[in-house]
Amino acid sequence: MSPRQKMINMMYLVLIALLALNVSKEILKAFHLMEVSFETAKDQTTIKNNDVMAKFAANMADPAKKAKTEKWDAKAKQATAISKKFVADIEAIKTKLITEAGGRKEHEASEDPKSLTELQQPDNMEKHANYFVVENNGANGLKMQKDINDTRIALIGLLNDPDVRDSKALTSRLDKQTPLRADNPTSGDHNTWVSANLEHSPLAGVITLLTKIQNDAKSLEAEVLNNLVLQIDAKATIFTDTDVKIIARSSNVMAGQYYEADIALMAYNKDAVNKIYVNGIPIDVVDGLGKYRQIASGTNNNTFEARIDVEGPDGIKQQTAKAEWSSFVPSGTISADAMNVLYIGLSNPMSISIPGVTPANTIVTPGPGVNLTKTGEGKYTATVSAVTGNKSFIRVSAKMPDGSTKQMAEQPYKIKPIPKPEALWGALASGTYPKQALCGQPKLFAGLGAGWAFDGVNFTVTRYEVVLASRKNGVKTLNVVGSAITPACSLINQANSGDIIVIQSIKASGPGGDRTLNPLTFTIN
Repeated sequence: MSPRQKMINMMYLVLIALLALNVSKEILKAFHLMEVSFETAKDQTTIKNNDVMAKFAANMADPAKKAKTEKWDAKAKQATAISKKFVADIEAIKTKLITEAGGRKEHEASEDPKSLTELQQPDNMEKHANYFVVENNGANGLKMQKDINDTRIALIGLLNDPDVRDSKALTSRLDKQTPLRADNPTSGDHNTWVSANLEHSPLAGVITLLTKIQNDAKSLEAEVLNNLVLQIDAKATIFTDTDVKIIARSSNVMAGQYYEADIALMAYNKDAVNKIYVNGIPIDVVDGLGKYRQIASGTNNNTFEARIDVEGPDGIKQQTAKAEWSSFVPSGTISADAMNVLYIGLSNPMSISIPGVTPANTIVTPGPGVNLTKTGEGKYTATVSAVTGNKSFIRVSAKMPDGSTKQMAEQPYKIKPIPKPEALWGALASGTYPKQALCGQPKLFAGLGAGWAFDGVNFTVTRYEVVLASRKNGVKTLNVVGSAITPACSLINQANSGDIIVIQSIKASGPGGDRTLNPLTFTIN
């Protein structure tokens, strides 16, 4: 689901919470705006889905691709049919309810005649409640709930195929992520999904919910179609072009050691039988790779030409390439102790040396934006600033016995800012929790996540704001200085089931200055 759709869904939940407080004209107007947003998102997703289906159609029209496309094209058409019927069924229900409640308002002169106008009776509470709960002893509502869940299962089930790569993990992920579900609540004032969602809201809210459900179905259809189109070439070996590549283990070779390189036609097939030559002499081929070795001696620049004879439908085609390599008696080495990136605002530890050359005769030259401070023998600290292109380098040279200077190595580095920290409410991310769980956490943390590999970088939360969107008590806010959670609990403990807690305006201090963190959102269960 795109970030835009996630935001639309969150806004819908906030409106539902505010709805419990007061069915005002402003809230009814907001429901209409949400309905328009969902309709727009649905239309955009439909366009993207049509583009994917066009790719299937193009493949089916290509004799070279038809055989490997047929299975996935059939599944894609199933997905489209399932989604189309589901969306059409809901559209029919929407039309029925809107018509029975007087339809929509006429367009004003200044409005786009194609735009979606507001309902004549947005605050009507009877038409939908009667349809979903009263008629046929509530059969219509139960059918709606069943259709939602059946559609989710049917769409995701199209990927439950042994020929789909990582099918089990893929289907599990989609089932957890999609909002297309209608489960009965486990707590609260309503014991059924129908009662909680379709009975007690005004007509404007119900129509908006039904449009959201249509949008959720189209989004899940998009996920399924995108994964199906990936399966067409999942097991294929594709040669879009041919080029000779020479892949050397190292271009710097110590005297007495071998220069070694793999020579192949990329992309290559390990089962292909191609003859490979270096300077006209055939070399061994293992798994499609030519194995070339040449012993290095002294300080020299060496060149060689590689040739691959490729047998194709039009006969043998020769592909050639040239490469150079150097051998010398010492080689320079540069490594970043933390990682191959230098971070703005941090003291980046570096180890820089040249084997066989004393530290006194080692000359280190930093590139643009890099400042080096020596901290020990072969040890440096690099501090960096922003540079054009976000790249720089560190060059190491040796002072030779005759007084001359010889460059031994140059290592490029990416210059990056420290990533934005992530907020955690103790051990909890955004989600649904009892308020006891929220108040049982020690404090609000700011961290860079498990993927951050640079040790010793810490952020401290200095302040944040707590917002309680309560059905009964309206919206309340509380500003907290520091990272402690205890002060926030005075507001959290006022929340009831279904209320929303938003932790926003989170400020954290750390390397590189103060940061504003993304908000956390909790729903009380």
